[in-house]
Amino acid sequence: MESRNQTLMETAGKIDGILRAFAKKTNDIGDQPQIVKLLRNTVMPTKYPLESNEKQRIITTVQNVLDSEMDNMKLEIGDYADAIYLHEGTNLIYSTGSQIPIQFLEGLHVMTFEREGQAEWAFFIDHQRLVCNLQILDRENGMTLGYLTLMLNPQKVQQLYDNYSPNTFLITSKNNIILSMNTLTQIGQLFEKPKDRNIVVDSTSSKYADFKYLSIIRTNELSSEMVNQTLFAAAITLLSWISVLFITYFILKNVTNPLRTLTKLMKRAERGEYALISNIRSQDEIATLCHSFNRLILETQDLIQKVYKTELLHKEAELKAIRMYMNPHFLYNSLEYISSLARTRTNIEHIPDIMQKIAAIFRFSISPGHPLIPLHTELEFLQNYIQIHQYSYGERFRYELQTDPHLMNVKVPKLILQPLVENAFIHGIDANKEQGVLIIRAYEENYEMIIEVEDNGGGINDSALNSKGLGTGLAMIQSRIQHHFGDKYGLEFMPVRHGTLVRLKLPILM
Repeated sequence: MESRNQTLMETAGKIDGILRAFAKKTNDIGDQPQIVKLLRNTVMPTKYPLESNEKQRIITTVQNVLDSEMDNMKLEIGDYADAIYLHEGTNLIYSTGSQIPIQFLEGLHVMTFEREGQAEWAFFIDHQRLVCNLQILDRENGMTLGYLTLMLNPQKVQQLYDNYSPNTFLITSKNNIILSMNTLTQIGQLFEKPKDRNIVVDSTSSKYADFKYLSIIRTNELSSEMVNQTLFAAAITLLSWISVLFITYFILKNVTNPLRTLTKLMKRAERGEYALISNIRSQDEIATLCHSFNRLILETQDLIQKVYKTELLHKEAELKAIRMYMNPHFLYNSLEYISSLARTRTNIEHIPDIMQKIAAIFRFSISPGHPLIPLHTELEFLQNYIQIHQYSYGERFRYELQTDPHLMNVKVPKLILQPLVENAFIHGIDANKEQGVLIIRAYEENYEMIIEVEDNGGGINDSALNSKGLGTGLAMIQSRIQHHFGDKYGLEFMPVRHGTLVRLKLPILM
């Protein structure tokens, strides 16, 4: 009975793993921005209008995403999925896989969820298929936009418990409704415990869904298994004693001394005293262990050196980054400007606001915390920085912020934009005899965030770009971005007709 119970637990764990993987995949698909955008237009066309060409492009993208995810699930999880449906109300927007229509569409809409915005397995079946349902919500107002439903093929689900004899394993709901078994005609029926006393039903609950896994066992099979296991255990015990007597003699003769030496050196290694084992003469497993210990000691010593050097480089990089946060010339120019304003009564009223903005800038730059902050926090700091320059330039300068609202909570490295804006003032707007314009954009492209800083100055030539101040600042920004997100991301200069445009590519991290 214990072995049958162990088999049931292993099968339950296997099925739970598959259910968890499909639910996670359903959540990932439901988070696709194009799906949310399409559903918003479907539910609230006035608030979220789409041109016909754009809507058709989004529909094509959604179709490609669902088809691609269907193929990916076969490779990553297994060929168990039957179909994926994207629907809103009674409107089926798109489906892929099996073309069987949804049987209980209304049941999917009234299904309760324990966790909002998370895919859950239904307590009912649809055309004998297990149902995973996701309620897609609008994160801005909590409104239900639609549903993404994944269904598993009933015949292929049987492969998950093919180690059982036919009709000896069942998956049921908590209310004993049969959700899966070998006899498909029984799926959807109420499971009743057999009245035969020679039949035992062993059960366990799913750790992931509101399912129960049942194993039907005949007592005569248990008796036969117990006899076989007893004979097998006796044979193994006898063989083990013989083996122990032989191996013990060999170990005491050839292994004890090397192990003692190894134990002493390991204790020394715990205290930070690293020494190698010498005079290894044998070629057995103990010798292999001793050689592995020597390699471990050498690699540990090498790693200690590398970690020490890495820490030094990391601290040095942090100090350089801190020095870059605020340009001393900016502080000097701000104080000079405040001094000049103080000499005229008409402009002296601006001094408190400038001082408040400078204080806010320095508080932000030296405040502790996580190196990644929301984009809106970075832009608030940047506006303080820009508005101080606004006092200096007056009508000779204006700036624009063009940002998508849904990107404002995306995480970006702290103080990543200030050096770029400072370069725009120094190398662009200062040299512009007409009105200087600074435009900062943030938008989404290919599921990544793009931030652009553009000015209408004279542009940055190669000598300025390679200068110590500008070149070092851009290199530090590039280094910080790639340190956080990898070599795929970073900054680049884009050609524009007048001025300079610096483009940052970052991942969308909420």
